[in-house]
Amino acid sequence: MAKRVSMPGTTPRRSTHTLLSASTPRSHVASSAVVPSYELPAHALLDVGGASAPSLDFGALSARMRAFGLALERFVADSCADWDAERDETQRARAAAAAQRSERERGIDEAKESQKDFYATIAAERQADATAREALLELERRLVTLSASTSSASKDLADVRAKLAVQQAQRSADRDAIHARQSEHGDELAKLEDLTGLRISGAKESNSFAFAWTLLDEAEPMRQFCATLVISDTKQRGKNVYLLKAIAPPLRDAERAAQYVAELNRTRDLYGWARKMRAAFVETLAEEKARKAAGAV
Repeated sequence: MAKRVSMPGTTPRRSTHTLLSASTPRSHVASSAVVPSYELPAHALLDVGGASAPSLDFGALSARMRAFGLALERFVADSCADWDAERDETQRARAAAAAQRSERERGIDEAKESQKDFYATIAAERQADATAREALLELERRLVTLSASTSSASKDLADVRAKLAVQQAQRSADRDAIHARQSEHGDELAKLEDLTGLRISGAKESNSFAFAWTLLDEAEPMRQFCATLVISDTKQRGKNVYLLKAIAPPLRDAERAAQYVAELNRTRDLYGWARKMRAAFVETLAEEKARKAAGAV
């Protein structure tokens, strides 16, 4: 068996396998596995077969050094590619988190604005109550001044008190109902928007509800896909009929939207209608991207 031969005055060569130490990333174990060994037989370095002078042949060593250089280049390229991919993924995650934070801050601002209106309404009601109480006190003073014979004035006073009590009770019930709706549905709607991107807003004066979906387009998560339902005065089996007022962007199949509304009026399943509309928007978005890709090609 050939032995490793070292020239006098030189340091024995170490195997280049040590370049790929335990710090090599796990994802490049396959690349490092192809690094060749440089264990050479003695006759490749020194010909001692009887010649008076040694004959050195570095051809095999040069070929293996080139192979090692190529393997090292592949290792570095793969590492850089992985690092670039991780950096891009981190940047995308940060951008998505910033968009979510911005959307939540906007929701908080809107809630604060709605609370301002609510408190303004309460202040106006208090002012109206104070005015009514002043009127009641004035009427009571007049009643004391007139005498006991003014039975009609006493009746008017009782009516005013009854109306005031009814108004106060109604306003108190309205305030309680508002608080109850806010506490009952506020968190649920907020969670629904965070998870599915669906936001529902209503307009009492137009008797309509707007549904806005986001988080459908990976390239543009905050892009909105909207559909508006109107509750008409027309009755169907004793219940108001839903009408589709607007939809943006338009669906690929316009008849499908009409079918979904007809099914909604039949089943009264509003959540089921919302799920189907979202799926239809997803299909429309996929076809839109396919057309753009075909045009780019």
